[in-house]
Amino acid sequence: MPARCLKPYPVAMIPYVNMLPYRALGTPPHCRWHDYVPRESVAALMAGKVVAAAVPVGALPGLADRVEPLGHYGIAARESSMSVLFFSARPFEHIHIDDRMRITPDSATSVRLLYLLLSCRQPSGVGRPAGCDDDAVGELVIGDRAMQRMHAWRQANAG
Repeated sequence: MPARCLKPYPVAMIPYVNMLPYRALGTPPHCRWHDYVPRESVAALMAGKVVAAAVPVGALPGLADRVEPLGHYGIAARESSMSVLFFSARPFEHIHIDDRMRITPDSATSVRLLYLLLSCRQPSGVGRPAGCDDDAVGELVIGDRAMQRMHAWRQANAG
C-alpha cells in the first residue's frame, strides 16, 4: 500500500528579522511557513488560509474566540529594538492627532499605539491617514524597514 501523502499545514510567519529565532528552529513537522506581515497574518488566520500564526498582541482580543494560544510564546528585547518608529521633521509633542500621517499597512498594533500616544495629549482628535503622495507631517514604519531607516539616519548623522 502506498504511503499517504499529507499536505503540509500552512503556518503564517512574519518575515522580519525579529522572527529569525523561530525560523532558525525550522518549521514544525508537517508544516510549511507562509510569509505574512503582522496585519496579513491575522487576516490569513481569520480567513482560514493558515492554521497557526505569529500575531501581534493588539490582535489577540479579536482572535479570542477563533484561536487557542500555544503557551507563553513571544518576543522580547532587553533594549530598544527600533522596530516601530515614527519619523517626522516635527518634534512628536508638536504632532496633532488630526495631522495627516503616512501609516504602515503592515501593522494594526503599531497604528493603535501611535493613536493612543497622540490621544493621551489630544483626546478629542481623530487621525487622518495620508496617501503616499499627500503632504504628511510624519510616517509610521515597522519591522525591518524601520530598523533600516534608523540605521541609515544614524549613518547620515554620525560624526
